[in-house]
Amino acid sequence: MTGNSVSGSGRRGIQVKSAFTAVVSGNAVDGSGREGLEVLRMKTSAVVTDNTSSTNGRIGFRVKTVTNGTITGNVSTAAGREAIVVYKVIGGTVDDNVGNASAQSGIRIRRCSGLGVTNNQANGNGAYGFWVQGTPPFTTPADVTAAGNAASGNTLADVRVDP
Repeated sequence: MTGNSVSGSGRRGIQVKSAFTAVVSGNAVDGSGREGLEVLRMKTSAVVTDNTSSTNGRIGFRVKTVTNGTITGNVSTAAGREAIVVYKVIGGTVDDNVGNASAQSGIRIRRCSGLGVTNNQANGNGAYGFWVQGTPPFTTPADVTAAGNAASGNTLADVRVDP
């Protein structure tokens, strides 16, 4: 799914669900009631690259229950909750993404394994820049920033890690 523009959808702007593989690239989603872009339950791989998302009701981008996820070059701003959520992804990379000015967290990584999280930015969010939960090898905020991730101006903390 490439090159689409979605504005003002009631629930999700773009959703790709329950397939073997997905490539979601170059899309723009604005003003969806819930998630801007959501990729769920990919059996072999998911590539989510160079998408933009703004002012969505809950989450800008969510990638959930994926094997071999590549999440790169995406920009999400002003989400009602989190800008970017990566949940239960096994293997892959989260690289060069931006999650700014969201009500809660800029980039939330939860219960993933074998995932490289590098060179991302999360600034000016209402709670945390990065919130990493149960995702080895990240056990301290220093582990997150040592991988080239940067955060500033977030209300509660720039980086929170719950091992």
